[in-house]
Amino acid sequence: MSFGLKAGVNIKNGNFYISYTDVLLKKYKSAFKELTRTYNSKSTEIGLFGYGWGTKFETSITVYPDGTLQVKEYGAGGKTIYSSNFISSDLTQLMIDDLIEVMQTEGDLELDPTSITNQIKKLKNNIEYRLKTWDKYVEKGLLENPTDFPLGSEWESFTRGNQKITLTAEGFVRNQKNKNEKEIFNLDGKLIHYEFGNGEFTTLEYTNKVLSKMITGDGTNLIFESNKDGFITKIYFDGEKKNRYAEFKYTENSLIYSEDIAGNQYAFDYDEKKNLTKILYNPVRLEGIEEDALLVTYHPKTSYTKSVTSRDGSIVSYEYPTFFKEDGTKDDHHYATKVTKKGYNGKLITNTYEYFIGTKENGGTYSKKIITTINGIKTSTEYDEICSNPIQISRGRHTTNFKYNNRCLLIEKTSTKGDSIYMKYHPTSEKITYVKNDVGTYEFTYDDNLNLTYVEKDKEDWVQLVYNEKGKIISMTDGSTISEKGRTLTFEYNKLGKPIKIVLKDVGEINVVYNNSGEIERVESESGHKMALQVTQAFQSLLALVKPSGVNLGM
Repeated sequence: MSFGLKAGVNIKNGNFYISYTDVLLKKYKSAFKELTRTYNSKSTEIGLFGYGWGTKFETSITVYPDGTLQVKEYGAGGKTIYSSNFISSDLTQLMIDDLIEVMQTEGDLELDPTSITNQIKKLKNNIEYRLKTWDKYVEKGLLENPTDFPLGSEWESFTRGNQKITLTAEGFVRNQKNKNEKEIFNLDGKLIHYEFGNGEFTTLEYTNKVLSKMITGDGTNLIFESNKDGFITKIYFDGEKKNRYAEFKYTENSLIYSEDIAGNQYAFDYDEKKNLTKILYNPVRLEGIEEDALLVTYHPKTSYTKSVTSRDGSIVSYEYPTFFKEDGTKDDHHYATKVTKKGYNGKLITNTYEYFIGTKENGGTYSKKIITTINGIKTSTEYDEICSNPIQISRGRHTTNFKYNNRCLLIEKTSTKGDSIYMKYHPTSEKITYVKNDVGTYEFTYDDNLNLTYVEKDKEDWVQLVYNEKGKIISMTDGSTISEKGRTLTFEYNKLGKPIKIVLKDVGEINVVYNNSGEIERVESESGHKMALQVTQAFQSLLALVKPSGVNLGM
């Protein structure tokens, strides 16, 4: 079984990315269902797996003197900025003063008044630049990040959904509304605990600030070995080091070879700029066997991806047109990407993606508008500055409009096609309590643990849900105010919390069988396939009423 995942190019910034899973954890009570690392060609980060590679468990937190908090997602991934109520112009100015002083000392800033004034203005108006500059001097040991924020301090962001981070006695705790997902970071900003609820969690331990062990909710230990440079060289389950492990090799700070726990081997080549140019899928092969490889080229000046040649020989090419302002200078807030590949008929087709970048009040940037032309069909999408969600999508003769509340939650979606959706949320948990769409009106009720317990459609049809002490559904019953007929489904679970038996009262039951990786292998019934189908259909029918249908951010 190969653990290789999809590869692609970020159309917006020309970043080539590819992911590989080294260890599967689906059969354990782990918040991480697999250990997956991702390469990003635009990243300059050096993580546990070398230059450009990052993982979910390398997500980290940094707090700055102006009160801003930044999360570096996946180690080498994107950065999310969180704001707080105690951010002030005074704190920002003190941070800028420290930066100006160290820049002058290091000779990075000319001492004339004009240069200093321009630098102060840039640091004040562009938060992304201010944080990046601060990081630069912290890395050199010339500045330090603050550690004296009081317990109970809160930061919030809407960039990747509604997320809040709170400083507690445990550390920095990140919660995402509407989800049980929780991450805890220590005061050094490293992830030390990750959980999904229902007993599914992972605790991370470090030796000399390098990851050395993961412990899952069922007590399984996963061991990480590293070299003198802090790069991971081996991953294995405790007690299985000789029999089953993932292995990694490096040249300087670049990953050049990996073998996942299933035995799949890969080799990696890079250019002089550390861009990944070749992935070899059969590095160990018999003489005369051809290489099985994926190839990537880059534009020399920008290092944007120029082409990707897949293992089957198909090629996708990327070009990046430049736009200019009225004064003839390059417009950095307006750019595009053209993607060319063979169509189904063998002829080359080109799709275009055009971006218009807006500036937020704090100097940060966001995608204000995107125009795509795909297979000749033009679509224009405008985005909200705060929520980064679409507020209008136009395609052909039709337009769809979106409205959000002050928490960036969708409350209204209307279209010139005639369809519409209206939504309401719980005031504190922000879980959906009301949905009205073209199918009907749904109302949702939750218990004190925020488990969904009752759903009603059009004041007629309903579903009632009952949970065990672990928050797992043990029964679902549907009914109707205009009919006495109803169905009851009951559920049994294994020690990992996965359903193993579903019983449709007075009708029959199905059994769910899992493989060694914790994935469903088959669904069976002693009464045969017809009974299994009947129980499955009843289950899907109840789910259709439980899940608010038609809620999406597309046309």
